[in-house]
Amino acid sequence: MNIKSRVLNLIKIDIQKSFIENKYPLLLSTLLFMIPLFLGYLFSSNLGEFLDPIIDNFKEKIINGGIKLTFDSIFINNFKAILFEYAGAILFGLITVAILIFNGLFIGYFASKIDLKTFLLGTVPHGIFEIPGLIIGATAGFILLYFLFNFTKDILIYNKDPINNDPRTYKHFNEDHYNDEYFKRYNEHFNAGISKRFSYSMDNNYKKLKQSIILFLIATTLLIIAAVVETQITVKIIHFFSLN
Repeated sequence: MNIKSRVLNLIKIDIQKSFIENKYPLLLSTLLFMIPLFLGYLFSSNLGEFLDPIIDNFKEKIINGGIKLTFDSIFINNFKAILFEYAGAILFGLITVAILIFNGLFIGYFASKIDLKTFLLGTVPHGIFEIPGLIIGATAGFILLYFLFNFTKDILIYNKDPINNDPRTYKHFNEDHYNDEYFKRYNEHFNAGISKRFSYSMDNNYKKLKQSIILFLIATTLLIIAAVVETQITVKIIHFFSLN
């Protein structure tokens, strides 16, 4: 196996692990999107006051050129969404949850206002990439939250028992010797500089940070594909059927 094949194989393994080892955050993200989507469709009559102004404003911006159905405009708009989902980890995932719920409600409500054929033609071609992109982007945000929590915790706690977990310390030392050794190392441990604590915490939690970045990059890739499909296929499909 050449170097290129080995690198590609390692990337493949990292991607697989990023999904398999984070199946619960992925499931949570999916439910936070899909449940509001069905609720938005089923209870659309109760959401008009809240969502109609948003839809009207969106249509007005398209007519006035504020929003253009171009690759750049569509991708940037969607990328902002997953960027906020990812950065939402800083606020304990609250922004991440809010974005998922809002998008689910909005799509479900919008689906209830137009006929099924128009909705499917105007949504499915790019939606099969865009919706998973939003869900995976949110998953990356939840994993980042998990990383930040444990990273901070490990810096503060470091190691509650730096002596008994240290193979250099032996129980057969006499009591005085053991106590002297314990307190000496405890003081060294307690006064450890931030760089040492940072290194220790990063070693413990690096995998989750890497997985969150991998999933964020996958979400970004899906949104790039979605933007291409929407501008090159979806818009043309809608235009074709509007003329017939």
